[in-house]
Amino acid sequence: MNYIARACVYPELERGEICLINVPDADEARKNYAAALDAGALPLLLTSGPLADSDKLKKLLSGMNGAGVCWDIAQTLSAGEPPRTTVKAIGRFIRAVQLTAPEQLPSLELLKAQGFDGVVICPPGLTL
Repeated sequence: MNYIARACVYPELERGEICLINVPDADEARKNYAAALDAGALPLLLTSGPLADSDKLKKLLSGMNGAGVCWDIAQTLSAGEPPRTTVKAIGRFIRAVQLTAPEQLPSLELLKAQGFDGVVICPPGLTL
């Protein structure tokens, strides 16, 4: 898995590889999403910074055909957004979930109840 941030690819992308896009604004998100697609990767916008607001992210996604999201639960919670709000607003776009603590597992279960069966990214030792 790779991250794209600030228009740089770290390291080279491989075809079909998940690429998390963590950028500060919508224009950069579009640009980096297109670059990752062109490289043959599976780009996912990370819910971080301004994109931790699901309403803003949903507007961005509506203009990006087929775009997907990696829900960083800690980031949306830090931004003050309840998990139920996130799932309702962008649940259908979520292709991966990033967990950092066991307290976030109920949020994952909420998403799974909506049919999520995507990738779960978590630190070693966190039991799902």
